[in-house]
Amino acid sequence: MSDDSSRPAASPGTPPRRGLRFDDSDPPRLRAAIHAAVEYRGDVTITRHSTGLTIAGFVFDCSAADDDGSALVRLLPADGGARIAVPLDDITALDFTGADAAEGKSFHAWVKKYIEKKRAGEPANIEAAPLDDD
Repeated sequence: MSDDSSRPAASPGTPPRRGLRFDDSDPPRLRAAIHAAVEYRGDVTITRHSTGLTIAGFVFDCSAADDDGSALVRLLPADGGARIAVPLDDITALDFTGADAAEGKSFHAWVKKYIEKKRAGEPANIEAAPLDDD
């Protein structure tokens, strides 16, 4: 984890959330964060060691090491470009930058909100809340 005090630290066993940053100062945590990014339902920003450039996008796959020992992260860039594959060894930092589209939107949370609205006499329906609530 980076020593950047403006970023929250992750507790072991907690799912990633927006604002967390991992870098190569702690390689095992960076590697774990990369694998957690596949389960994250928001965008991440990857900083590449080879170029220093950043790529923002949605990680949809992290492959196991090939015969030559290389593993890849594949992502859909936020700008809508073609899919990108980045070798794990080329990732120097990973930031969880996008909102997790499903955070707080479990069925249990929805039922709780629905019941609260009904009890308060407010209109409640089965329509999903918009995803763009940022």
